[in-house]
Order: sequence, then C-alpha cells, then structure tokens
Amino acid sequence: MSAVSGRCKFERGPPSEAQPELHVDAKTFIERVRDERLPEAVRETIAPELHAIYRRQGEKIAKKGTEEERQLLQKDPAALPREHRSDELKESNRLQADDILHKLRRVG
Repeated sequence: MSAVSGRCKFERGPPSEAQPELHVDAKTFIERVRDERLPEAVRETIAPELHAIYRRQGEKIAKKGTEEERQLLQKDPAALPREHRSDELKESNRLQADDILHKLRRVG
C-alpha cells in the first residue's frame, strides 16, 4: 500500500532514502537534494538581481502588452519592489540563484 493512500494532506520534504533507491543511487540523490545551495552571501547578492530582471521584463510587458496583461502584472505580488515582497517570494529568488548550479552542470 502506498504511504499516501487515503490522505488529504501531504508533508513536503525529501523522500526517504529507500524510495529513490528504486530509481537512482539514493545517497547521491539525497545529498544533492539537501545540500545544493550557494553560499549565503552569494545567494543574497544574486537573488535581488534576479528579481530586478523579472521586474524589467514586467515593465516591457506593461509597455507593449495588452490591457489584460498589464492588469495581471499590477496584481502580481512577485512584481512588487523587493522591500515590499513576502519572505516566501524573496526565498524563491534565493532558490532560483541556487538553481544556477544545476543549470551550469547540465550544460557542462
């Protein structure tokens, strides 16, 4: 029987070591899931720049997009200035910075 059978809510987190062993080397997988983070100072430098890029793209949409796109952009909490964004959205930018490592490895 599945560990999720009959449940309505699920806890987030990495899988147990036994589950990924069916598909990959579990130890390597768990290490990568848990430990692939840039140093904190690097994350805090890159994350605001990623947000600035996102906002610039939004400004381009606002200038050239449809009225509907402009309205959606105005309601988008991710498009707020960084100092007005939630901690969750700021962490999202930090995670995007961390993901740069994965992308660089994929392209060699």
